[in-house]
Amino acid sequence: MVFPIDDVIRSFGNKYEAIIVSSREARRINSLRLAAGGAPEGAVKPTVEALRRLMSREVKWRYVERDQPSFVETE
Repeated sequence: MVFPIDDVIRSFGNKYEAIIVSSREARRINSLRLAAGGAPEGAVKPTVEALRRLMSREVKWRYVERDQPSFVETE
């Protein structure tokens, strides 16, 4: 299955956010498969499954604010 970037942009809005969200979903899918003993023979790759779920709006995501600053000053 191929996901043209134009379709991703049209569906998601921002291609960079789409890549970040889909990569995190792929990691989640992969960790679930590993916990279950591995992927079955002929299973769809986690990256393809994550993009499919993203394009069909099955992935729920939101922004999380991080504390500022991202570094600690010491004396």
